[in-house]
Amino acid sequence: MPYLVRMRTILRPAAAALVLFAALAATGCTPGPAKPHTLAPSSTPLFASDEEALAAAEEAYAAYQTTEDQIFAEGGVEGERIRPVAVREARKAAINGFRSFMKNGYRATGLTRFDTFELQEYEPGASDGEDVVSVYVCLDFSQTDVLDSNGRSVVTPGRALRQPFQLRFDNAAGADKIVLSSREPWTDSGQCVI
Repeated sequence: MPYLVRMRTILRPAAAALVLFAALAATGCTPGPAKPHTLAPSSTPLFASDEEALAAAEEAYAAYQTTEDQIFAEGGVEGERIRPVAVREARKAAINGFRSFMKNGYRATGLTRFDTFELQEYEPGASDGEDVVSVYVCLDFSQTDVLDSNGRSVVTPGRALRQPFQLRFDNAAGADKIVLSSREPWTDSGQCVI
């Protein structure tokens, strides 16, 4: 993968969703016991239309990406700050990535941007509240870097600067909003070109 950093790692599928930081997410750290989350099933649709679902997903992902970028910029410290904006696989992968950053003395610079938000599926009647909304997105890493404790980049030169992902969102417990539940690389159909 062109975006991997120069270090030996073992990738796990959930960690791959950490995008630029994917190679750092699974260095053998085992997360502590996660607090169980409950999802709020709804008898009425969460959103009145696909357009509302897409807008909610974009807002939820913007909140996630802002929080993730900030924690990575601070070297992964207090990674639990991701909890309000992520559940299930997304939360686990992010926390593993933050722990890896702390262990290796890394910090990120710049902001991850995204565009080409495209609705894949909206399940208004998802009784378990999981995977209510799925979207495709292009993530843009052209303004980001990962530095070691000496300020040297650990990102492989020539990495792909724009990469496609599939995002899934759950209905947050006790709320009328959605939060990121997974972020998986997507086999691009030509959507993420510069």
